[in-house]
Amino acid sequence: MIGPAPGWEHVDMRLQQGSVRFLVQPVKVVTSMGTVYTEQVAANKANGFEVILQDGPSPTGGPSTDGGTSLATFADVQDAWEFAAIATHYVNARSPAKLVDGIGDTRTGSQRPNGIVDDRSAMAVFEAVVGDDTAPIESLQE
Repeated sequence: MIGPAPGWEHVDMRLQQGSVRFLVQPVKVVTSMGTVYTEQVAANKANGFEVILQDGPSPTGGPSTDGGTSLATFADVQDAWEFAAIATHYVNARSPAKLVDGIGDTRTGSQRPNGIVDDRSAMAVFEAVVGDDTAPIESLQE
């Protein structure tokens, strides 16, 4: 399993460096009328684990506990944590904004996963999310 980049701390259910956080949250993925969405639930009620990027402090000055950008949802919590760890390496080389802005950009080949990922590795999903911009994570690939 890939660990987070240097300088990132594991705090509660997130990886954190300064005001940038990757949260791993237990969720229930629901499909309704062709739309897929997630609801935060207790771990024992979850059917997936969502990786969320938050950048910046909350309005009260502490870490934000809501909002952020959903990056991917995995059936396996270990895959979610590995995806978050890979993302720390990417963000250290680029920026949180570069990661968020590139999601779904078809010009770079970015593909956002829809629903629960249970058939691909965390690395394969991350490579799909960043499209052609894989240079910051090439050293992590097996």
